Amino acid sequence: MKEILVQGATVKQAVKQASMLLRTPAGNLDIQVLDQGKPGIPGMGGRPAVVQARMRGLPVHLEKVQDLTGATREQVNSADAVRVPVTVEVRQGQVLVKHPAGGPYPAVIPQPGVKLVVNGEVQSGQTVVSKEDTILLEPVAETVEGSWKLEITRDGLKALLTVKPTRIVKRRVLDTAPAQRLTLQVEEDVRYKSPLTMETITNLLTAEGIIAGIDWHACTRATLLDQEETLVIAEGKPPIPGQDAWVKFFFSQEERIPVMVGEEDQVDYRERFVFTSVEAGNLLGEKQPGIPGRPGTTVRGEIILPEPPRDVFLVAGKGVSLTEDGVRAVAMETGRPVITRRGEEVKLQVLSGLVHPGDVDLASGNIKFRGDITIYGSVTEGMTVDAQGNLHVGSNVDGAMIQAGGSISIGNNVISSVIVAGADSVLLLELLPVLSDLGQDMSNLLTAVEQLKARPAFKAADLQTDARPLIKLLLELKFRHLPARIRVLQGLIQADRAELLGDDVKRYCIRLHETFVELSRCLCGLDDILELKDEALRIVRELSEASHQPADVMFGYALNSTIKAGGNVLVRGQGCYNSNITAGGYVHIRNVFRGGEIYAAGDVKIRELGSRGGAAVKVRVAPQSTINLGTVWENSLIQIGNRSHVFDVPAKLITIRLDSQGQLRFV
Repeated sequence: MKEILVQGATVKQAVKQASMLLRTPAGNLDIQVLDQGKPGIPGMGGRPAVVQARMRGLPVHLEKVQDLTGATREQVNSADAVRVPVTVEVRQGQVLVKHPAGGPYPAVIPQPGVKLVVNGEVQSGQTVVSKEDTILLEPVAETVEGSWKLEITRDGLKALLTVKPTRIVKRRVLDTAPAQRLTLQVEEDVRYKSPLTMETITNLLTAEGIIAGIDWHACTRATLLDQEETLVIAEGKPPIPGQDAWVKFFFSQEERIPVMVGEEDQVDYRERFVFTSVEAGNLLGEKQPGIPGRPGTTVRGEIILPEPPRDVFLVAGKGVSLTEDGVRAVAMETGRPVITRRGEEVKLQVLSGLVHPGDVDLASGNIKFRGDITIYGSVTEGMTVDAQGNLHVGSNVDGAMIQAGGSISIGNNVISSVIVAGADSVLLLELLPVLSDLGQDMSNLLTAVEQLKARPAFKAADLQTDARPLIKLLLELKFRHLPARIRVLQGLIQADRAELLGDDVKRYCIRLHETFVELSRCLCGLDDILELKDEALRIVRELSEASHQPADVMFGYALNSTIKAGGNVLVRGQGCYNSNITAGGYVHIRNVFRGGEIYAAGDVKIRELGSRGGAAVKVRVAPQSTINLGTVWENSLIQIGNRSHVFDVPAKLITIRLDSQGQLRFV
């Protein structure tokens, strides 16, 4: 063999192959590149590189073309060219090679998990071999050490042991049949073993001071695991909560008014309201003492005290008297009992009622009564009706202002009027979103401060003692709305019924004004802002727990009016036009709502929202609530929590709520 043509994936591989076939270093060869080749799959755009190689000093004489599989062009084209098999095989871990003298030669393709060593060199790719080569196959064993982690939950009630087993891999090379191009076959034996022993686990428990509630069965399992798992190896005893003090009532708490009627039903307004009543001398309520809970134990043996039971206090309102020990409330007159809760206080009062047989007009004057009011006629333009209890108007309300501490029922229509049911609840309803937004604003402000702390221009120590310059900068650039929101809060607190909120809310508003509007020196640290944020959440939580007598509104039709209800709003007639509705419960409009806004803490159901002409309307509900629309027209905005959507095309039969990720879901 003096001169050959050789193919390879690259020119370099072809030269190397020629050197092996001619059994001389490449430096002793004269190489002529006939084809640089092209990367890719043969037959699909790719082709091998081809070189001509001959011993230096010899005349040109072409003997054969050799490719990486060991075949030559002359041999491929001649069935008689190969008289000796060209094969390589694996038998009991040994590589056996057969080929004619002078070639062609077989090839071996190594695989992950076994080393192919030819003449002392590890081969990484397809390798041509001959009988003269020393060929070794070395299976590769692997061991990936396992790990463990012991954690105690924040409440101290559980010890969690996470174990990742050790991975042990043993390999052997399988025997193969003879082949001209042999791909090695490897068999793996993979086993898993826990890195822990009982001694290791015992030492871990001792180091962490875990002495109570140890689960030795789980500890034993941890030493036998063959897959990653987290086990509870110790569990304490949680405290058993007690029972808060409560008030036992001796009358029905069901509010039986207003009686809902259909559009076509015959209404007898004299039977419109049915109240629960009590007689003078009746026992209304009796305080029941709280029951303390029982303590628990952490996995470290520490005692966990239960929350003390919350106390409750009876407060006597109009028509009610308390016994000397303050444990019992007794009715002093006949009337309708009303329960009002705020925090730990339970207030009981007895209200009586008033019936007005005609219209409320200039002849009758305005009506204000500390109890229920029933008006058989209409409330005319410019008049005012104020009831501390429930209010029923038999006909229309036109250009008037009517207000009630309880529910309001209007037989016909509301035109250019203001309707407020449950004034106490409405005030809280208007106050809660403002306080919630302020709390979120301050949380965002603190987040912005934390981001700015990382910048060299700001020193964390200076911010902790005097944050006014940074607060002023953030208020000017990113939180311009915060002072305006504080002024809205101040306006609500200065309302007529602000005494319901208590001095703590008023003092809190003053602190907000001093901190973010005046930037007072007495409140200038980041800790002050954090305290104000937490105080907002506390007030929201306390006011949310407050309850009042039911305060629903029901009417047939509304035009250019404002409707506010601490409870539900039901529009049973034609619908609402250019009107605003605020409700602490649900809003149900059996027909259309065109022009205006709705805010409801509960669900909203509307047969038709908006108009063909695209009149702007807005419906906003609390995060847990649902909006149900029969037909919705373009330019209608809906908002659930802080997620909103504007319809740009009409839609029908659609229900909207937030999914578990807090995104709007349309059904």
